[in-house]
Amino acid sequence: SYVESVWWSLKQIFDKGLLVQDYRVAPYCPRCGTALSDHEVSLGYLNVTDPSVYVRFPLTSGPLAGGAALLVWTTTPWTLVINTAVAVHPDVTYVAVKLLEPDGENPVETLVVAEPLVAAVVGARAHETVGAFTGREMEGWTYQRPFELVDFDGESAHFVVLADYVTTEDGTGLVHQAPAFG
Repeated sequence: SYVESVWWSLKQIFDKGLLVQDYRVAPYCPRCGTALSDHEVSLGYLNVTDPSVYVRFPLTSGPLAGGAALLVWTTTPWTLVINTAVAVHPDVTYVAVKLLEPDGENPVETLVVAEPLVAAVVGARAHETVGAFTGREMEGWTYQRPFELVDFDGESAHFVVLADYVTTEDGTGLVHQAPAFG
């Protein structure tokens, strides 16, 4: 009888034009996969630090093969086991940055990052730019995936792809792709 009374009340409200269908911003619980009620939100928030990592993907083709790595920043490190591609923006300029020892002399490694993010990624570390490419020029470059835990049939994975959603707002301007995780 309670549920019937709720439906009756909703019908009365609807008939008077007081019930509307619309969109509402609702707090969301990623653990439960559900929206939160106002009561649940009033219980308080818990600040949680999400992991993020920088991962090197050594290049196996292209002009930097064998001597440089794509540097990818990801907030979903648990998806690296099924990495299938690295996305770059077709119109962004990417640079190969040779990191040097603190004395500024001896090279340590060469990493590829989006040019607008070099300062944020490298910081005050001694470095020099040794090459520049647009994302479009990098399309198809292949790399060594970070883990060899999952078998891949054929050669349909582990290369650079183009994607307009890649930004230079944060990270490195290179986005790890793991479509099996959504």
